[in-house]
Amino acid sequence: MKMNEMIHRLVSVEEPEGTIATLTLDVSGSGILPEETRIFLKEKVWKHLHNLDREAKNSSAFGRVADRIRDFVDNRLKPGTDGAYLVAGREIWETLELDVPFRNFFHVGRAPYLAPLVEIRARWPKVYVVRCDERRAELLVGDLGVLNSLQRFEAEQPVQDVERVTIGRFAGGPGAHRASGRRDRFERTREEGIASMIRAAARKITSMNSGPPPQAVFLQGDREYLELFRERLPAALRENTSYLGPVVKRRDNTAELLLETIRRAYDKTVERHTLEFSEKRAQGAEVALGPREVLEALPSGRVVRVYLNPDEPLTGLKCMDCGTRYPGLKERCDFCPGPLSPVSITQEVIAHGVKHPPLGVAFIPSRAGWLRDLGGMSALLARKGLRMAT
Repeated sequence: MKMNEMIHRLVSVEEPEGTIATLTLDVSGSGILPEETRIFLKEKVWKHLHNLDREAKNSSAFGRVADRIRDFVDNRLKPGTDGAYLVAGREIWETLELDVPFRNFFHVGRAPYLAPLVEIRARWPKVYVVRCDERRAELLVGDLGVLNSLQRFEAEQPVQDVERVTIGRFAGGPGAHRASGRRDRFERTREEGIASMIRAAARKITSMNSGPPPQAVFLQGDREYLELFRERLPAALRENTSYLGPVVKRRDNTAELLLETIRRAYDKTVERHTLEFSEKRAQGAEVALGPREVLEALPSGRVVRVYLNPDEPLTGLKCMDCGTRYPGLKERCDFCPGPLSPVSITQEVIAHGVKHPPLGVAFIPSRAGWLRDLGGMSALLARKGLRMAT
């Protein structure tokens, strides 16, 4: 199942008894769980599920959840998996194995916890790469850390005749002028062959309209062809098209270059979003400080971007009648006599963003003290009178 489809399906899943376990694992691609992951499973997962099962009255739901997760981890993980996402409950069982790692994380509640999945989707987006040398070009798609070939293009090779080679060795001898002309024609033919492949690759990208658009497009090869490549792409992609680096002969370095480039770009994006929030707050612009203000602003449609830590499922309550959410503890709903049920405020905000796009989310690492000082959540708001498009 594709990740986007999985996210949109899971966002509607709920078990009111709070019997849904969400687990992410760093598997490290070796086929053998790292020591840190095995300790995490023992101390954080198995013990917690065992205690929940012992406390549950007339129910063995958590015991069955634990057994199913244990069987998957021990017997069903595919070799080469770097990260695994699992959702297990009374009625739900979903797994996703990826070639990029998750952090070890565990949550139990009434709904699947989607923040780690949405973060990994943002961290490793879909991109296109055109890798090109003098003889051939290749269009590749990178998604969630995996690089796959879509199409190859061959250049028409210029003829390097015997006379050109022989005369070219004696550049100062008779016929040097004629040889120079042939070299010029040879170079022009070679360059036109490269340009034709790049144009063909750009046309192919333009023609691919199915699925979500790529977040970025890269050219790997000779930098001088970057502008030609950009010009042939749709306007919406040009500003996100950049140079990846040279092609290294006898060594395929595309995946290595791409993964490092995407990693750096994501970190810079988080830094830029954090700086934007800090500057707007200092300028007196409208921001939501803390979970309560974020929850109050969500229905208005003015939330531009939410800042949260995906590893911190902030606890709160939700009225089961009117749907009002409250951070922390509360005895009764402010608006109706409906019952209050424990929820993760982080999950509620993520679910709202999935159901009511576009809602930007900046995933802030746990080491960021400024977010922790605000209660673990904040948001950048549009000016009054403006609403985000939905």
